[in-house]
Amino acid sequence: MTPVVIVGGGLSGLTAAVYLARRAIPTVIVNDANELGGRARTVDKDGFRFNFGPHRLFGRGAAVAGFRELGIRLRSAARGPNGGLAICRGRTYTLPVGQCSLMITGCLGPSAKLELARFLGDVPHVDLSALQDVTLDAWLRTRVDDRCVLLFVLALIRSATYCDEPQRMSAAAGVQQLALSLAGPVLYLHEGWGTLARTLCDDAVANGAIVRSGVSVVAIDTRSDVATQVILATGEHVECRAVILATNPRHAGQLLPGIPGTDALTPVRVASLDVALRRLPKTRSVFAFGVDIPVCFSADSMVARVAPGAGAVMHAAKYLRTAETGTSADERELEQLLDLLQPGWRALVVHRRFASTIVVSHALVCAETGGFGGRPDGRVPGIANAFLAGDWVGPTGQLADASVASALRAARATERLTATA
Repeated sequence: MTPVVIVGGGLSGLTAAVYLARRAIPTVIVNDANELGGRARTVDKDGFRFNFGPHRLFGRGAAVAGFRELGIRLRSAARGPNGGLAICRGRTYTLPVGQCSLMITGCLGPSAKLELARFLGDVPHVDLSALQDVTLDAWLRTRVDDRCVLLFVLALIRSATYCDEPQRMSAAAGVQQLALSLAGPVLYLHEGWGTLARTLCDDAVANGAIVRSGVSVVAIDTRSDVATQVILATGEHVECRAVILATNPRHAGQLLPGIPGTDALTPVRVASLDVALRRLPKTRSVFAFGVDIPVCFSADSMVARVAPGAGAVMHAAKYLRTAETGTSADERELEQLLDLLQPGWRALVVHRRFASTIVVSHALVCAETGGFGGRPDGRVPGIANAFLAGDWVGPTGQLADASVASALRAARATERLTATA
């Protein structure tokens, strides 16, 4: 039978492949890199597992719900409330994530603590429908009086979205992600995110999916508004009953021009310093984020099994603005962040890696384009059997949540199409 061809073997492509293969729909994944997983890859250096920068999976998010629906078991651990720090004015303070920590932290004064408590209590009840085209910055200034509280809320949202663009971000996107981070656990994956990619790939292949790695898709042949063949860089033509573009928006637009909204998408980037240590100097400093500086820190090995023995893996990242790329100055800033949080770390380094610019999401949810409504809806206009998946597609979630939710929507649409063929 003619297969469904999935272009891209990242989190979206693999999720769609699992769904289709389990339903006995012939499926072929074509991935340009030799290794599957995209940004959900993990590098193993002498037993130290490096993700590509700090990763978070929200326990109440669409990704976890999607994996639960597919029966994919996540080998994960939840990050607890202890060990969190807020960085402000060059000092560290207890991170106020609950009533007790809010009472004892020196990061905020008494009146600011009351205002923050009221604001966070209201977050789950905010009507997001009216905030899609309102910027986060503009909305917060109508809801928060104390400047310290404003900075703290922006820092919470920044850590949940990886984005430092409050003047552009849709308030609906920021508030929704903040509510998600407050509602349930933040999960860390044992042995890194690469284990999730391998689990998905193994499941798809066990149910009949075929994987073509290390080869690029250069074109898609369409006839009478139907995608009929996927053309590979090798010159091979692969016939398809449908195609799911689970790739980045630029590549998708090259393959099928006319996808609306791709030109207006703004990628979200970070600079990341990833470090493996013989041991962690301060085991009580587990995670942190800057209140007045756009940085975050996570000692992943304190939560998940990503280091051998007493070894440690930690990630420090700086959130970059639109069109900004990381520099050696950013690397030095992240080193100084580690000096503050983990003094003595430099003498314990086993491995280190600085990634100056990592795309953590291909689409900032912008107020100027209507919030979530500004992202492509998952269909390719004029091509009946072509669908889109990725963190830049559809009305649901951000980051991994958007990737998984859009992949399942594309897979279901493909299933319906093949059922009527």
